[in-house]
Amino acid sequence: MGRSLRLVGAGLALSALWLLIGCGGAKPATKPDEKSGATAAAVPAEKDDLDQVFENIFNVPADATIAGNLLDPKSVEDAQAIVKSDNLALFDRADRVFADFLKAHPDDVKNLTWHAQLFLAWADSAALTAKTLGSSVEKLTKRKDDLTAKLADTSLADDEKAKTQRGLAEAERLIPLVQKVLEQLGQVVEQKKAIGKEKTLALLKKHKDTYEGYRLAADLYRIDEDWGNYSDALAKLEKLNPKSNGLLFLKGVVAFQRDKEFGSAEKYLGQAVANDAQFTKAQYYLALTYVNMRRFDDAQQALDKTLAISPGHPFANAVKKLVAKLNRM
Repeated sequence: MGRSLRLVGAGLALSALWLLIGCGGAKPATKPDEKSGATAAAVPAEKDDLDQVFENIFNVPADATIAGNLLDPKSVEDAQAIVKSDNLALFDRADRVFADFLKAHPDDVKNLTWHAQLFLAWADSAALTAKTLGSSVEKLTKRKDDLTAKLADTSLADDEKAKTQRGLAEAERLIPLVQKVLEQLGQVVEQKKAIGKEKTLALLKKHKDTYEGYRLAADLYRIDEDWGNYSDALAKLEKLNPKSNGLLFLKGVVAFQRDKEFGSAEKYLGQAVANDAQFTKAQYYLALTYVNMRRFDDAQQALDKTLAISPGHPFANAVKKLVAKLNRM
């Protein structure tokens, strides 16, 4: 996928992402174009954190110790493990396995649920990322305007002028890149959500009043921010399976995402990962909760746990770099 279509990690805390953008990038350099022999313009001499974030979202890092059955899934168990890993770089591989299996087993409720969940997870991550990037474009634009105004000051010292010019060049580089990513993200959200919605409604139609169906429905309504239907689905989940770990996760994510009640989010998500140490998405959201609470040591530990159970997790890798910066301030 081209560089312009690489995505910033989903669900990053807005303050953390802006801190990274505000730090500026590496000084520009030039290097020969390998295909044409020409000189390519303005390539960073060293990749900064933001460059790394853009590059790793839909690509499997070469140095990631990802299990072979995830890189080349053969069974529905392998595909389920990919969904559990929360690694979007592998999701298209899981999709192929589920689709092939369900052609032969069209009424398999378990894997119908997993297949629908795959697409909802895809849409969820893209939607959260888009929300983060939308705010970042506004901040980048303001930064660009502020730096432009600063350069108009004729009394600016040479070193400060050079620093300001570098910051302005970085803002001008990032704005069109992020805007292009936002366009692509919007397409991803609508496409994957539409597929997930279709599969969820089909499951509910064929298997009424099932935990699996309402679990998917609650996720769908949460992504849509349809909080009335979300509450109805959640109530049905509590009736069908009040001790469900999925129920704890939903409550934790909504406390984090909608209500900004990070203490409640920590409670629910912490219990979810205590019940299932391999629950990657819950562990990752717990890390984001700690970032928002500015408990950076706890966030680092949660991110380390995320990467331990899902090596190469693109968002955890990105946020870990951000948290390291925050923790030094």
